Amino acid sequence: GEMFRQAVQKKIDLLSFDVRRLDPSIFDSFALMMSYVQRGWILWGLEVRGIPPDFFILFLEKKGLQKKEIISILRRSLFSPPCGSGTISFQEEKEGCESLKQLSRYCRKYLGEG
Repeated sequence: GEMFRQAVQKKIDLLSFDVRRLDPSIFDSFALMMSYVQRGWILWGLEVRGIPPDFFILFLEKKGLQKKEIISILRRSLFSPPCGSGTISFQEEKEGCESLKQLSRYCRKYLGEG
């Protein structure tokens, strides 16, 4: 919560952080996020292995965001595996990358680009 608030208030172009499985407490203020994505990018380090590709959008919808707001966030988002992937097996890393690819495809469809 507080660390995210401090980070988005800085004048940086790319905010990169690991959220693993999107703990809701990270985003105590979506107004700050919406303000940040007007000027910067967010690199989401996500552990998505075994999670349906729609989970990210469903998470944002459950937080009360409208489609227009979700599109604003998606247009300024990049997805990557979380830090620490060196501690998992090659097969787990491969599955995680495939899940990220599915997440990306789903988000592009949501944006009308896929």
